[in-house]
Amino acid sequence: MAWPYLDRVRKLADGGALSIWGVSQDDPAVTGEFLRRLGVELPTLYDRRPWPASETLGITSVPTFLLVGEDDTIRDVSEGFQRRKMEEFASLAAQFAGRSDPRLFGPHEGVPAIKPG
Repeated sequence: MAWPYLDRVRKLADGGALSIWGVSQDDPAVTGEFLRRLGVELPTLYDRRPWPASETLGITSVPTFLLVGEDDTIRDVSEGFQRRKMEEFASLAAQFAGRSDPRLFGPHEGVPAIKPG
């Protein structure tokens, strides 16, 4: 559920000083097909058992999404789907890219406040 919205945040960040990455613990081919089916172009790090990247990044649940600055510093993390957190990401991404409208959700999308992974 969260991937398409995180991809919208990525599009808001285009041209700015923030990068948006997803971390997948699934096989790259499976994840790639999933992203293609959704029409998502989100850059993705593939982590495999025993999940060394997830451990290094402090990821304890999936899905987890990272907001990364151009200096490769992790600015924020979202675990599961959190509407408020996604809106914060959108606002920050828009700010860093010089965009004035960080609107992430349409008025009739029926997006829940929280959806655990």
